[in-house]
Amino acid sequence: MKKLYLLLLGLLPLFAIGQCPDCNPDETCVSEDPFPTLCPLILPDATAGAYYETVVTFYMPGTIEDPDSGIEVELQQITVGSVSGLPFGIDYTVNDEDGTYFPSAGENYGCATLCGIPLIEGEYEVVISVDVLVIALGFEQAVQESFSLPLTVLPGEGGNSSFAYDNLFGCGSVSSTFNALIDGAPGITSYDWDFGNGETSDLADPPTQTFAAPGDYTVSLSTTIENYVLNSVTAIDFDDDDWCGDIEEPGAFGICTGNPDPYFVLADANGNVYTSSSLDNTESGSWNNLGIVLDNPPYTITFWDEDTGPPLGSQDDNMGTVNINLQAGDQSVSGGGALGAVSLSIEVTENFFAEETVQVWPLPNASFDFIEEPAPGILDITDEEVSLTYWLLNGDTIQAGPQDSILMDAPGIYQAIVANEFGCESTSETFTLCPQVELTFNGGAGTLSAPTGFESYTWEYNGAELPDTGNSINASLPGNYQVTITTDYGCEVESELFTVTNITEAKDAALKVYPNPASSHVFADLPQGTWNLELTDASGRVIERLEDIQGNRQVLIPVAHLAHGTYMLRADNGQAVRVARILR
Repeated sequence: MKKLYLLLLGLLPLFAIGQCPDCNPDETCVSEDPFPTLCPLILPDATAGAYYETVVTFYMPGTIEDPDSGIEVELQQITVGSVSGLPFGIDYTVNDEDGTYFPSAGENYGCATLCGIPLIEGEYEVVISVDVLVIALGFEQAVQESFSLPLTVLPGEGGNSSFAYDNLFGCGSVSSTFNALIDGAPGITSYDWDFGNGETSDLADPPTQTFAAPGDYTVSLSTTIENYVLNSVTAIDFDDDDWCGDIEEPGAFGICTGNPDPYFVLADANGNVYTSSSLDNTESGSWNNLGIVLDNPPYTITFWDEDTGPPLGSQDDNMGTVNINLQAGDQSVSGGGALGAVSLSIEVTENFFAEETVQVWPLPNASFDFIEEPAPGILDITDEEVSLTYWLLNGDTIQAGPQDSILMDAPGIYQAIVANEFGCESTSETFTLCPQVELTFNGGAGTLSAPTGFESYTWEYNGAELPDTGNSINASLPGNYQVTITTDYGCEVESELFTVTNITEAKDAALKVYPNPASSHVFADLPQGTWNLELTDASGRVIERLEDIQGNRQVLIPVAHLAHGTYMLRADNGQAVRVARILR
């Protein structure tokens, strides 16, 4: 019949209690016998670094028949005990809160959701311990059994489950933040970082790392989890009252016959248990080479005396419960009449290693050479590894493509943005091409003009600044003229000197004035027509204007109020200009 129990236990794929989604049993899951069965019969493989979730339904009939003996067995209760050997990162939730099922009461279906992110590939043996309560031949019996269930974790296809990062590549230099993802609490977790840039750390969240030069940097993290491990349990002595006086160890008048058959049950914080083998007819003895990882404290040990049970024997006797302190070394334990000892060590129970590569790509060189010919000049990028160049004029793109040079055919601020094969970009310094200012003289109008569109104009006549601020001035007096312009992109340019040498160049016909030199007034003989008169000093400053003067007569012009010097009288009728020089 024990073989039958084991078959039943092997159909329950229940794992360590966790926080997986709830599940609903698949009630189409049955067997022909009927006999306990599992759906699906084979667990799907997990993949390292990838989220894993699957629902397993188990069918538990209320009664089964032993195929060897024909004895009918009633399944009263099935309770999940301890679980070990799970891949790190895998958890489970069953649809019953305390993991206990009652098949004989009609609770014939249960399910479990297995979920999590396994971190390390490999073949795992999950060791499961359960308690089964059955009734056979009218007698109730409790059976504690352990079994193993294989689980395959396949290699991952990339990614990293040991640590997170925010940046693994960049141009010129890279700054990146790394954070460990594995925490084996309540075990002792330690970290060993090597960033490949000369820096290391033992923190879960190390400082931000800088990779300052182009190249490949290997970042690695070794995560080690250490746990307390129960290596041995020793029974030293028990209170006779706890085990003496039953059929197996009868006693009379304070004297016991025989000795107990001790075994112990180790329980963790969630009630998961490990049950040891029993020792025969002794109050003292040891269980060695246990290797039980204590990763869910607090832990207690309950010592029992194993008896044969009904109908010929008696129930097992509780000989006392003791608490275990998580500390390395040997320690005495006592409680409830039991005296014993345990030995613990700290051992590495998990070790994870992962690495990533940080790539820093070189920045292109955006410097350029200025080539004077052909005028007004060429800008040429010096870096031969540049694959794409954007040329800007006053901030606007004027040329884009593989061309790494440009002929500057307009004044302004030139700049280049260059990219290399890695897509890394650099921006050049600016190059300002200032305009050339050429003056144009209109002999008929007696005006001197500079190109339009500049921000400001400053005119000079024979080295003295004129009040005119436009792009054109009256230049009817002989002498040297010059203009200084400024642009909105920072240029200040002086024109060449422009010399007016012969006043006849600035008139259509002579204007007759007399007396000349004059003391108090002059007369001007105006031809027929309507004229505008303008009297200016040697600097070109307008002293007096007379408009809509009718010609074909003499016009009197007072000059007594003027300082001694040279003046210019200009007469303009819109079609012709008459100019005369006046000495005062």
